[in-house]
Amino acid sequence: MKKVIIAAVILLVCAVALLKILSRPSALDLAQQAEVRGDYAGALSHFIQVILEETEALPYPEKDKAITETEQQWKTLVNEYVSWIAYSVPSMNSNFGIAVEGIKRCTSFVNNFNFITENKPKLLPRDSLAKEWFGIFARNAKSDRKVQEDFIDRALKDTLSILRVRALNGYIYHIDMLDVRTGKRTSVILYPNTTVSLLVKPRPYLMVVSSEVQFTEGLSGKTWRSPQEVIPIVTLEHTAVKRITLKTKVHRSK
Repeated sequence: MKKVIIAAVILLVCAVALLKILSRPSALDLAQQAEVRGDYAGALSHFIQVILEETEALPYPEKDKAITETEQQWKTLVNEYVSWIAYSVPSMNSNFGIAVEGIKRCTSFVNNFNFITENKPKLLPRDSLAKEWFGIFARNAKSDRKVQEDFIDRALKDTLSILRVRALNGYIYHIDMLDVRTGKRTSVILYPNTTVSLLVKPRPYLMVVSSEVQFTEGLSGKTWRSPQEVIPIVTLEHTAVKRITLKTKVHRSK
């Protein structure tokens, strides 16, 4: 009898815990509630959480970190990335679209810490694209450069462009480059005084970005982090290279 009572208590505790989990409001619910009461920064944070939860991410293939990869392994990584950008079909549900529209509404009421400056895009004929491409994806081996030629032809065929994102001194940026049309995103960390070159299609993108910087104070340092924010990115209808610089406005508290 005692064992039966213990088992019943355990089942009751589990049922109560499950009920609490099921009744917990979703990120979308929290976003919509925050927007209704005028907390646009809070709503934006929850809407961003929704689009990240509802989308698939692929890490960016960084050449400098692929030194130990074989030629075939590196080719596979680049092929996955190019295919991810060029051929991915939509994979998000209705919550994604609702969150994107919510982000559009809320961003006009929120002052971003992070922003971009950009240069005029430059159209890329094949020779110019090849030069850019080799600098991004080709390693020293001549055979690897030959492999990249096939990717360059695919990039031209599928109207892929290059978005060169630069970070200034002192700031680290955590970036998710999100294709609004397909719900696919590329994740990358951008370190101070470095540049990353992302592939994009001619369609709408949202750059989800947060930044961090460490202030030196005597022997100890204090790290400041921005909230996740969204920056719309406009791409071109033709293969091109577009250069943007990420910048951050932050005021140290006294």
